[in-house]
Amino acid sequence: MKLKVGLLLAVLSVGGLLGQDEAQFPGWMKTIGGNMGATKKAIEAKSVDAATSAAKVADAFDKVHGFYKTKAVSDAEQAAATAKGAAADVARFAQAGEFDKASTAFAALGGTCKGCHEAHREKAADGSYKLK
Repeated sequence: MKLKVGLLLAVLSVGGLLGQDEAQFPGWMKTIGGNMGATKKAIEAKSVDAATSAAKVADAFDKVHGFYKTKAVSDAEQAAATAKGAAADVARFAQAGEFDKASTAFAALGGTCKGCHEAHREKAADGSYKLK
């Protein structure tokens, strides 16, 4: 009996975590969006602050990657992994003062975002976005 109760609690816990990810997803996207703007401005100003904001983007994409992995949406999972790598490249190049390379990596990152948004989100009537 204890084993059955333990298994039931484990299953409910995992389900709760998946729901928690669903609730956290918009926050991760807002973190990415806000830090993308900050990263772009910092790259244009040739400021190492781009490294900090790009690292926040990479961290958020790590969470997005995990989210899509649990949902078994392979193209979005791959896009998130690619975006995480590009954001990490931006951070690394900016930290090294290589802003031309950071700018190139940033452009690749933006392209990854666009492709995934077109495939996996839709605009609601109120102007917000939701997952397809």
